[in-house]
Amino acid sequence: MANTVGTASVDNKTRVFISYSRKDMAFADRLEAALRARGFEVLIDCEEIYAFEDWWKRIQSLIGQADTIIFVLSPDAAGSRQALREVEYAASLNKRFAPIVCRPVEDSAVPEPLRRLNFIFFDDPERFEASADHLVEALRTDIGWIREHTKFGEVAREWVAAGRPNSLLLRPPTLDVAEYWMASRPQGAPEPTDEIRTFLVESRKGARASQRLRRFALGSIFGLMMAVILGLVGWIKQDYLIGQWRYATVTLPYWYAHVRGHVLTAVQERALKPGASFKECAQDCPEMVVIPAGPFLMGKRVSQNHTAEPQHPVTIASPLRWRNTR
Repeated sequence: MANTVGTASVDNKTRVFISYSRKDMAFADRLEAALRARGFEVLIDCEEIYAFEDWWKRIQSLIGQADTIIFVLSPDAAGSRQALREVEYAASLNKRFAPIVCRPVEDSAVPEPLRRLNFIFFDDPERFEASADHLVEALRTDIGWIREHTKFGEVAREWVAAGRPNSLLLRPPTLDVAEYWMASRPQGAPEPTDEIRTFLVESRKGARASQRLRRFALGSIFGLMMAVILGLVGWIKQDYLIGQWRYATVTLPYWYAHVRGHVLTAVQERALKPGASFKECAQDCPEMVVIPAGPFLMGKRVSQNHTAEPQHPVTIASPLRWRNTR
């Protein structure tokens, strides 16, 4: 038979599952009252489990929610198949045990998961209250870490029961807290279960995948924005861009093919004689003629019937290149 003691709506109360034999029910009732008086709250009595409710599933749920499993040791409890079943299930969840001795029992009869632990003795009725204080002190040791063990254990079991969906995995910063919790296990505290370890590992993998997806999405959005901006700039300056494109694809190739090799060097220019003609391209450019230096009269004489610019002297200081219009 079993009772549970634990938190209801108050987060700072420790949840405790009490496993005991029906023959020790009077002792269990007294223990329940003592825990109530010390701030623990009874959540449910096994007698209140409904007739059509799956009793063992209900007990499993209560064990899963508990921070600590109190096992009331007595010859009857050590021989109770149901009580031993509860111990076995709690051990599979790596729950913390608090074995207390109600009536003396042979060491060989103590369930294996409890043998290596220190017992708290309640076998002297006159010292019951002192023993209860000792029990409460033990229950509150490392209780912060133990509560997290219970919480993450419940979440991991829900994840497994639901088929391990990604939607139930932890995400930062809760995941960071959980990983720190697992790494900071106090000495003597129960190990996190394989279920919890797997749950946290898969949560970290999911968090990394989500981070990569967010980065890809942000990169895609940035790329799209840049494309839109460049498209707008191109549309606004399309004449300029067309001109640059034509210069790069038409003008420059023509220059290299038909002009660059025909441009006179400074030495070639000095070697030209007055009246000499030349071209500085392969085709499609005018013939140039060298005009000698010196004075000459520019303009036409004024006739009787026509007016023209009057002649005036002009001096050319150095030879010029001039388009040959002949």
